[in-house]
Amino acid sequence: MNKTPVLLLALTSALIAAPAFADAVSWEKVSKEALAAREGKELDKAVGLYRKAVEDARASALEPKFVALSLNDLGLCLLAAGQKGEAEKYLLEAIAVREKAYGGQEPTLVPTLGNLGQLYKGEKQWDKARQSYERAIAIVEKNSSDKDVKLIPLVNALAALSMEAGANEEALKQLTRVKDLAAASGDKGAQIIALNNMAVVLRKLDRKDEAEALYKDVLALQGDSSPADQAGRGENAEANKAAALTNLARVNREKGQFEEAKPLLLEACELLQKGKDIRPESLVTAYDNLATVSKELGDYADAIKYYRLALSQQEGIKDTSADVRASRMTNLALALVSSGEMKESEELFKKALGLLEEKYGKDSIKLAPALSNLGELYRQQEKYDAAEPLMKRSFDIRQASLPATDAGLADGANDLALLYKEIGRESDSINYFEKSLAVREKSPDSPELATALNNLARSYRQSGKLDKAEELYKRALAMRERLSGPSDQSVAAVLRNYAVLLRQMGRKPEARALDKRAQAIEDSAQ
Repeated sequence: MNKTPVLLLALTSALIAAPAFADAVSWEKVSKEALAAREGKELDKAVGLYRKAVEDARASALEPKFVALSLNDLGLCLLAAGQKGEAEKYLLEAIAVREKAYGGQEPTLVPTLGNLGQLYKGEKQWDKARQSYERAIAIVEKNSSDKDVKLIPLVNALAALSMEAGANEEALKQLTRVKDLAAASGDKGAQIIALNNMAVVLRKLDRKDEAEALYKDVLALQGDSSPADQAGRGENAEANKAAALTNLARVNREKGQFEEAKPLLLEACELLQKGKDIRPESLVTAYDNLATVSKELGDYADAIKYYRLALSQQEGIKDTSADVRASRMTNLALALVSSGEMKESEELFKKALGLLEEKYGKDSIKLAPALSNLGELYRQQEKYDAAEPLMKRSFDIRQASLPATDAGLADGANDLALLYKEIGRESDSINYFEKSLAVREKSPDSPELATALNNLARSYRQSGKLDKAEELYKRALAMRERLSGPSDQSVAAVLRNYAVLLRQMGRKPEARALDKRAQAIEDSAQ
C-alpha cells in the first residue's frame, strides 16, 4: 500500500520531466530559427520567434543564462526593428536575470550592457549610455585584466560618447587606450580605426600636425605586408590605403597645403581604380576630392576633368537620388563658369534645376540654390532679363521657407540688390540691401554683417543719403577692426569707401587721414 504513492510520484516526475526536455529541444530549435530570420532581415518573424524562445526557456526551467540569452536576443531584435522602448525592457530584464543568478560581476553581463549602451546612445541618453559602458568595462577588468581585448569596443564606445559631448581631450585619452590595447593584441584593423579616430579628434582640437603624424602611421600600417587581423579588417588593401591617403590629404588641405594634398589624392584615386570590389560611390568621392583640391590650386582644367569623371561615375550608379545627381552637375557647372565655359554650365544648371523641380515641386527650398546659380550665370553674361525672375523666385522661396535669421535669406536679398544696382534700379537695390542687412543684424557680429553694412552704406552714398551712409561706414569699420584686427585688408577697404564719402561731404582733411591709414595697411601687405 505504501508503494503506490511512490510509484505515482515517480510517474508524475516522469511526466514533468518529459515536457521539460521537449521544451529545451524546442528552445534550441526556435532560437536557431529566430537567428536565421534576423540575419535574413525578417525582423517581425524573428521577434515572434524570440518571444517563443523566452517562453520555452522559462517553461523548461533552463538555466538562467539561457533565459537571459533569449531576453538579450529579443531586445536586440526589437532594437533593430525600431521598437526601442520594448527593447530596453528586455535588455534590462536580461541583466536582472543574470544578476539574480550569478551576481553583479558576472562576465556574461558585458554583452548585454554593451547592447544597452548602444540603445541609450542612439536615444542620446548620454549619461545612461556612459554608465552601461563603464559598468561593462569594470566587469571585464575585474574578471580578466585591464589589457583584455574585449575592452576595445567598450572603450571605443565611451570615446564616441565623449566626442558627441565635445569632451575631445577625454575622447583622446580613451582612443589612446584603444590604440594601445589593439597594438598589444596584434589587432591591426582596430589599431588603424583608433588612429583615424584620434586624428579626427586632434583636428577638432586644431592640432593638425599631430593629426598628420597619425595619418602617416595609418599609412605605414596599411603598407605592412602582414596578414589581415583576426577581425577580418584590412582585407581590401586598396580601399583602406586610399582612405588613409584621403585623410592625410584632408589635413594638408586644412593647413592650406594644397600642393601636398593633390598627389595623395591622385594616389588614392589610382588605388581605387585598380582595386577589387570597390564601391562606385568611393570612386565618385575620390574624383570629387581631386576636383576640389584642383580648384583650390586654380587648376580649373583638372577640376573640370575630375568633376566630369565624378558625374559620369555617378550616373552609372542605379537609384541615385535627384539631389546627388543635381549636386554633381552643379559642381561641374561651377567649375566651367570659373573657366569661362558658359554654354555647357548653363545646360548643367538647367538640368540640375529640372531634376529638383521634378522631385520636390516648384516651390521647394531645395530649388533656391539652383535658381540662384542659374540667375548668377545670366547676371555675369549681362542677361538681366533672364537673371531677375530666377533670383526673385529664389528669394521668394527662401523668404517663405526660412527663418528670419537664416543666412541664405540674406544671400538671396544681396544677390538681387547687386543685380538691381547693375541695371540702374537704385531704389530696388537699396530695398534689397536693407533686407539683407536686416537678416544679418539678427545674428551676432560677423564679417558678413560688416560687408552688408558696407554695401548699404555705398548705396546710400550714391543716392545722396550721406548721413545714413556715414553711420553705416562707422559701424562697418568698427566691426571689421574688432573682428579682423586694425591692420586687415578688409579694414583698408572700408577706410577707402568712407574717405570717398567724406570728400563728397566736403570733409577733405578727414578723408586724407583715412586714405593715409588705408595706404599704410595696403603697403604692409606687399
